[in-house]
Amino acid sequence: MEKLIRDNIPGMPDDAWRTADKDEAYEFLKGKIHEEIQELTNTGYLDLYEFADVLEILYALAKKAKFTPKDLEIARKVKFKERGGFSNKILLKR
Repeated sequence: MEKLIRDNIPGMPDDAWRTADKDEAYEFLKGKIHEEIQELTNTGYLDLYEFADVLEILYALAKKAKFTPKDLEIARKVKFKERGGFSNKILLKR
């Protein structure tokens, strides 16, 4: 079974990997975000590097949509200014 891995894994033998085409890589990225979120969950949301992995996948997915990390940060700030964040712990009653 194949899975998407980071670009620079030291000591990875040449016959252990192949390069995906753009469309195939995008499909693997969409699956990878779930894997990375699960890994973050498994750490109890306490591992900085698991947060970084999730962010790296988000950047890669956004790049496919022609957004840069700067675009994402601008959009985050705009949305925060318009709607706020999650620090007030507001729950919607259903």
